[in-house]
Amino acid sequence: MTKSLKRLAVFTCIATVVLFMQTSNVWAAKSKRPYEVTFLATPMGSAGYTLGTALEIIFAKHSWVKIKNQETPGAMYGFGYIKKNLKKMEEGKVNQIMGMGSSAVTAFIVEGRKPLTKLKLPQWSTIANVSTSVTVYGTFDKDLTSTRQFAGRNIGTGIKSTIFRSILRDRPYFGRGLNIYGDVKWNFLDDMGNKDAILNGKLDAVQLNFGARMAVASDGSFYTDLLFPQPAAQQIIDSGRKLYVIPLERDAIINGYDFSKDMIVHPIKIKKGAYRIFSEDAWATSAFNTLNCLDSMPDDVVEEIIRVMHTYRDKFANYHASFKALPENPYPVGTPKK
Repeated sequence: MTKSLKRLAVFTCIATVVLFMQTSNVWAAKSKRPYEVTFLATPMGSAGYTLGTALEIIFAKHSWVKIKNQETPGAMYGFGYIKKNLKKMEEGKVNQIMGMGSSAVTAFIVEGRKPLTKLKLPQWSTIANVSTSVTVYGTFDKDLTSTRQFAGRNIGTGIKSTIFRSILRDRPYFGRGLNIYGDVKWNFLDDMGNKDAILNGKLDAVQLNFGARMAVASDGSFYTDLLFPQPAAQQIIDSGRKLYVIPLERDAIINGYDFSKDMIVHPIKIKKGAYRIFSEDAWATSAFNTLNCLDSMPDDVVEEIIRVMHTYRDKFANYHASFKALPENPYPVGTPKK
């Protein structure tokens, strides 16, 4: 096990223990059934919105916990909502919330790392695995082959309200890793905005986001041999135009991210043929996605969410192919399989 994976395992184990140790006694009794939870999704077309819709459909059929998918502009809106309604949620006056998080960013929220110092939320906990998120870049320009060529180019990234999919993810790699962050002409669009802009010739390259089946090589590194494009990436791929993959540089990922202050983003090797646009191996960034909630979420509700995620894992793939990559172990990454 690599040092970074050990740190990740320790962190997620601690997060899980904290979740159950801190749960308030007010939730000791069985929750009133049915019980509604609001899922704060990211914009339509994103992985978070896709997951929220699938959760809403599957839980409606198979659980007494009912999940309401609510589209939001992004993470910053969601955490602002949580801070504003934290006491009401703890008292049971408004719905408890759940969101798609990541082991890559949980420390920012729990510790209140910059720029989230005013949104410090130690009550935020990870409860279940979702999938692995993988990102490369795509272009219609056959001469644009390296991320080092992005200086002076128009590049599509996430909107500013989804900082974990834009600024906080881009800056370590293109800044400390390649030393060109300030030279790139960043276009802060959502996934669908990126799709529309590149199809209309307004961008040189965009992020392509995939769900992935993650595996660990004998040397402890990560790889995937099965990818599923998120909706916007799928539309770009299926546009009928020749799309070229721009991989990331493994060393720039490793040298760019400092886990003590940056996102926990790992290099992952995409194997040739993992998806039809990959004609050769390519390096990408990866993050382990999770379901997150407040530690005031009732224990029996948390247990029911984990049960449904595990028992009906195959049902998610009926909604979107990317959910075939959901991990068999429903618990947060790094915890014992049992």
